[in-house]
Amino acid sequence: MSPSLLLAAHVAVYAAIPMLFGVLRRPFRVIAFYLYIGLILLAGGLIGSVYVLPVAGGIPAGSILYAALLFSSVLLVILEHDARVVRNVIKVVIGVEAFKFVMFALATYSLRDDQVVNPFDTDPALFDESLMVTLLGGLLIVAELVILTIILELLKRRMSNPVLLASTYVAIFVALLCFDGVMLPFIALQSLADIGEFVQSGVRVKLVLGLSFGIPLVVFLVLFRRHLAAYRKASIPLHELLIGPREDLVRELERQRLAIRAGVEQYRHLVESSGDVVITSTVDGMITSWNHAAERLYGYTRDRAVGSPMELIAAPDQLDDLTEIMRAGSRGTTISGHETIHRRDDGTRVEVSLTVSPVIDHAGTTIGLSYIGRDIGERRRMERTLTYQARHDALTGLPNRVYLEDMIAELARTRVAPTPVAVLFVDIDRFKIVNDAAGHHVGDGLLIEAAARLRSGVGVGETVARFGGDEFALLCPGRDEEGATALATRLLDALTVPFEIAGHRFFVSASIGISVDTTPHADELLRRSDMAMYAAKDQGSGTWRVFDQTMDQRARWVLSLGNDLSDAIESDSLELHYQPVIDLGTGRIRSVEALTRWRHDRRGYVEPEEFVSVAEDTGLITPLDTWVIHRASRDGARLFASGTLPPNGHVAVNLSVQDIADPEFGAVLVEAVAEGAPDFGMDRLMIELTETVLMNDVERTAARLRELTALGVRIAIDDFGTGYSSLAYLRPFPTTTLKIDQTFVGGIASNASDLAIVRSVVELAHAIGLETVAEGVETTGQLELLREMGCDAGQGFLWGPAVAVDGLIAGFTPSGSLPSGL
Repeated sequence: MSPSLLLAAHVAVYAAIPMLFGVLRRPFRVIAFYLYIGLILLAGGLIGSVYVLPVAGGIPAGSILYAALLFSSVLLVILEHDARVVRNVIKVVIGVEAFKFVMFALATYSLRDDQVVNPFDTDPALFDESLMVTLLGGLLIVAELVILTIILELLKRRMSNPVLLASTYVAIFVALLCFDGVMLPFIALQSLADIGEFVQSGVRVKLVLGLSFGIPLVVFLVLFRRHLAAYRKASIPLHELLIGPREDLVRELERQRLAIRAGVEQYRHLVESSGDVVITSTVDGMITSWNHAAERLYGYTRDRAVGSPMELIAAPDQLDDLTEIMRAGSRGTTISGHETIHRRDDGTRVEVSLTVSPVIDHAGTTIGLSYIGRDIGERRRMERTLTYQARHDALTGLPNRVYLEDMIAELARTRVAPTPVAVLFVDIDRFKIVNDAAGHHVGDGLLIEAAARLRSGVGVGETVARFGGDEFALLCPGRDEEGATALATRLLDALTVPFEIAGHRFFVSASIGISVDTTPHADELLRRSDMAMYAAKDQGSGTWRVFDQTMDQRARWVLSLGNDLSDAIESDSLELHYQPVIDLGTGRIRSVEALTRWRHDRRGYVEPEEFVSVAEDTGLITPLDTWVIHRASRDGARLFASGTLPPNGHVAVNLSVQDIADPEFGAVLVEAVAEGAPDFGMDRLMIELTETVLMNDVERTAARLRELTALGVRIAIDDFGTGYSSLAYLRPFPTTTLKIDQTFVGGIASNASDLAIVRSVVELAHAIGLETVAEGVETTGQLELLREMGCDAGQGFLWGPAVAVDGLIAGFTPSGSLPSGL
């Protein structure tokens, strides 16, 4: 190995060891440093002159070890953030040097004794020189350590830049080694004749060692820069680097004693001010401490509680529980969050969350128990409140759907005999009208009163629940079908009694669906009673129906037909037929109404009443109406292009309540028209709505229709006379046309009442600026009467049924009338 590599190996080994001490914790780190420094000094005395590395004129092993000592001292000061550790390093140096001095002195006196065997003829004068070098060298090491720490302390106070400070520390380390190279020859040489040459050689050697150890010193300062920053912040008086007076030691011991006392007092104050109960006891349960929170919670004073058994606070029915957790704690087990019930001084009970921990001495023996308790009564009350709210209706206080389903499930688990269970599903008829007309507060009052009447109508063990809105469900264990229908009749009678709410009088009724089964299953019972309720609604208000399998078959049929309808819309396999609307003054076509037709490949012709109802029940009505608008726009463009419709004519489509309720339907309508025929103007589209759709939500519907008319769309009231039949209701709506229902038109030639009604509607409609269209015109007699009373237009089989667009165009005559000439 080359001399340079050999020197690098020495430096790497002697520098790596103290750098590794940096990862140790105190006090192991400090002890390791002191031992390492002592070993370096001892090794320097033993092998310092044994070999010399042929580098820079010759570097003795002792010089390398001295540089390692100085390097280790710098690391120790920075890692401990305290330069006062140098005092202990100096003590180590003095101790080791004293040991070496005694060792060399014994060797000198022994070699001078004639009785001592000297097999190697060692000259005693050699040890005489070592004695002086040891003595003076030790003093030099002490002086240099003092100089080094003073300079380190002074520099850190004057330099704020950490990089500059670290660089300066490396430079000072190198300079101090060079200083040692100057001073050591004066100690080691007896004659000053060759002192200049030895000083030059010593400085050269120490400069090489300084630069060599400077590299790991830079690495250390980078890796342990956090310790360097902490050392910079630590400030001590300079005189304490050398002197630690006894008074300081006494003060330090007093400070530590006071700190321990303050810590104990702080812990006691922490325990006393804690909001949690803190109690300690012996292993057998005798209370030894009792904080203020325990006094507040249990009502016992500290004097009363300390010395008493833990049974003092245990509820009588919880003694076994307390005994068990005390046994577990005495075995060394910690019990956390144990919820139990304790007893107060006044005998009241309190719910507590308890953590029990063993108190263990230095030998690992459990000598007591610690109890930390918290009053969870408020939390439990809140939990019970939240649970109640989650399982009950906030308005009526009745159980909700979740609670009722749980009750049915519990009933199924606990029954021993297959007794019948009945569920009655109640829906308040026309509740929405009351809610919209009189306000929500009146509607809420009506629901509360209805809930009270339902509750008063059921028997013991029977439950009334509110499912939301105007729907209620009754669970009646033990009622068979006869008993359930009798109950339904009584409930209907109770609900027909007028409701007196906030000075208003309301007449409502209900529709009730009944399901009875001997094997109750919540989902099935509720599903069947719900279907029966809708069947009752279809019969009219104020009725009840018992579930039968035909209802289930009907539901499956609706589901199946809905799936087929969805496919038909997607595949564009529906058809649109158009029934012309004839101007009764000219006999010409003025508009057409689009009517959907469906010829199913398996079912055959499906009536519009069937698939439209299914579309409304299955959520397909808006996709269906969107398809109609798209196709009607495309066909309408052809009708205008062929001259079948006059320039001021229009194509009418029917919309549902779901369409009008959708706030995005305006955009859907515009998109459907644009995709159907970009050149089909929105002013050529008319939307027909029934009175029921209009009155579903008057304010919202009126606002939505105003949005549509702003696009150019015209609005017509369809089937007028079958709903509210009041023109006063129509004032909020931007309508242009009134279509009189065929049930009145069909009787005008034979029934004076129908004639009077139609005549009045036409006159009143004209008075408020509405055009009138008579639906279902089938005879010339009806036509003449309508012309005579001034009705604007008519449609019906008199002019023919609705036909496809091609048939309508083919049947159109150049005069603008149909082939019938009417």
